[in-house]
Amino acid sequence: GSYEARFQVGGVKYRADFTKEGLWLETEHNIDFINLPPDVRSAYLLKYSREAFRSAEAVESPGGRVP
Repeated sequence: GSYEARFQVGGVKYRADFTKEGLWLETEHNIDFINLPPDVRSAYLLKYSREAFRSAEAVESPGGRVP
């Protein structure tokens, strides 16, 4: 029982989820490899090549932001 809204701001596509009561659950948008936190990039590169990277999302929720 949740709802999803898709929208675009400044050329960036977002997806937001809400409960049926209208409470915001989270918002997601794609981010580039270079915009991942440095520790995440380093951990990724220990196991995979940069060329293997396909996509990542930044997630914002009432509890905070988790890239």
